[in-house]
Amino acid sequence: FGRMGTSGTRVFRMTPDPDMPGFTRRLLEKDGHAVANAPLEHVPRRTGGSGKRIVDDVASTMEIRLDRHEHMDGRSVVVAAFAPRRNADPQTRQGRIARVFAGEIWIDEQSRDVMRVDAVATDDISIGFGMIARVNDGARVTVTQIPFEEGVWLPASVHFVGEGRALLFRRLTLDFLAQWFDYQRVR
Repeated sequence: FGRMGTSGTRVFRMTPDPDMPGFTRRLLEKDGHAVANAPLEHVPRRTGGSGKRIVDDVASTMEIRLDRHEHMDGRSVVVAAFAPRRNADPQTRQGRIARVFAGEIWIDEQSRDVMRVDAVATDDISIGFGMIARVNDGARVTVTQIPFEEGVWLPASVHFVGEGRALLFRRLTLDFLAQWFDYQRVR
């Protein structure tokens, strides 16, 4: 619990599961060393409410303003700044978490898809009323997406860095990086 996301690296091959909701994954590499004969695991799709309801709730917790135009990775982008809405009343767990973040969103002008989000926690993030864990303000999250084919953008990475407390007293250091690459169309 004290050093979440700091215990080395693992590389998985992940594919949609044709028989069940979710995907399968197989460990290919651990800490830079190939893993032979790793078992195939089924990872069920998470449920927990309507995606549209969650997106609407998260958006309602933010004040968003267009800030500037830039170029990123050879693409013309609009940069929007966001901050917590003062009197927001989020109804979902995701909305309550989003309420404490401020940052910037890079949006591809042509496709209107999000390329990157950089966010910083402006307040502590409590999990289980702070009894399970509390992540201190200043925690940073970066999310990136890449174009896969015309009209389809897919996740490239999520990086979360922060510090706090777990189980009230134990120091918590987070440095979690998930990367997706080598996308292939599944037929």
